[in-house]
Amino acid sequence: MWKRIGIILCICFLAACSDASEEPTLEKDALLAKGYLEERGYEIVSYEGGGTSRFEKQDLLESPVRDTWSVQTPISGVTLSESISSSVTIRSMILKSSDRRTS
Repeated sequence: MWKRIGIILCICFLAACSDASEEPTLEKDALLAKGYLEERGYEIVSYEGGGTSRFEKQDLLESPVRDTWSVQTPISGVTLSESISSSVTIRSMILKSSDRRTS
């Protein structure tokens, strides 16, 4: 019985010491986005993580999809219509605009 209690306490201790509270690390595509934003004069305050998403044309009629895509501009020749029904990579960053920002 004491052995089981000891094992449970060890598991609880290890779970409490995990790195789950650390900020997410930048993936390769997030580093590319970071460089793109910094070239345009934005400072990356924090990286919030990311994932992938898929949306359909009817999703553009509702928030938050409509709000997100209403401010997007085509990059690398990819348009919004080409993104519909495709897997889209999302990276969330908190930005700070600087005075030297370029368009």
